[in-house]
Amino acid sequence: MEVKVTKTIDIQGERSPLPLVHVKKALTELNEGEVLEVISTEVDCFIELKEWANYTGHEYIDGLANDNVFIHYIRKGKEAQNDKYLHARIISNNELISKLEQELITIVDVREELEFEFKHIPGAVSIPLGELKLRLDELAKEEDIYVICRTGNRSDFACHLLEKNGYKNVWNVIPGISHWAGPIK
Repeated sequence: MEVKVTKTIDIQGERSPLPLVHVKKALTELNEGEVLEVISTEVDCFIELKEWANYTGHEYIDGLANDNVFIHYIRKGKEAQNDKYLHARIISNNELISKLEQELITIVDVREELEFEFKHIPGAVSIPLGELKLRLDELAKEEDIYVICRTGNRSDFACHLLEKNGYKNVWNVIPGISHWAGPIK
């Protein structure tokens, strides 16, 4: 397959969520229709980049594997869909803190395991974004689910993924754990 690449980023050795952070930044430097080549060693990057690209209006063209190196091609979509929260249901940190004081709720933390271990909301379930699609059966579709990450970006994507798979009552917690003032473990 021949792809005319506009820009290449080499993020070998970077672990989630950093590949997505680098891709988002690199795409801001491209014009609509231009192609970004991403060289990565992160196995889960394929699923995350493909889902994210389609979700945000970009086109995931293809992914190739060569030994333990993965090459991804993403065509930049319309500027209007970049870097904003797309999920309709948003709840602030303070609103979630109030809910925690009143009722037992399901909080899903989609940050990486190490981030979760360092600091998390007591009772939150850790399901890193890269594993979410494989672990959907751990969540009840009929319950309200509050999804949190560090800043609201990964959780926004996770909310979209959950809704796409039949979860109706999903809330993105904004601005996320980076500004959390509630109970912490």
